[in-house]
Amino acid sequence: MSRFVRQSKVRHVYCQPSKPEEHYSNIRLSTATGDHNYIKANTKYFAVPVATGGGSLAVHPLDDKGRLPAQPPVLDGHRGAVLDFDFHPMHENLIATGGDDSAVKIWGIDEGGLTESVSEPLVDLKEHQRKIVVMRFHPTAE
Repeated sequence: MSRFVRQSKVRHVYCQPSKPEEHYSNIRLSTATGDHNYIKANTKYFAVPVATGGGSLAVHPLDDKGRLPAQPPVLDGHRGAVLDFDFHPMHENLIATGGDDSAVKIWGIDEGGLTESVSEPLVDLKEHQRKIVVMRFHPTAE
C-alpha cells in the first residue's frame, strides 16, 4: 500500500464560462427515453425532440445562438413521441423522423429554418408494425 498522495494534474486548470449569447438555452427536452440520440446536427441546423405534447421535433439554425423562444416552431406530425431522427447526408434541408406511433415521416425545412410549426410531412410512411427506434439515411445514396 502506498503512503503518499498523488498530485492532481489538473489542480491549477481554470475555465472561462461561455457568454449567454454564445450558446443555446431555453430548450424543453422531451421525456421519451430509449436507445436513440437526443440531439443531432448537420452543417445548417440542429434538431432535438421537445416536450410539447405528442411527438414534436424542434429544428433550429446553428448560427442563431442565444435563448430559444418558449414555444419554438416544431415539426409536429407524430401521434406519439419522436424516438429517433436523422438529417439527410446530401440534402441539408431534409430530415426523417420515426416515432412511437410506428410511422416514418420525411420533412422539408425551409431555407433559414422553421418560421412556424409544420404538421404535414413531405412523405408519410405508416405501414410499420412496431415503433421506430433507429433512423438512418443511407450514407452514400442520393
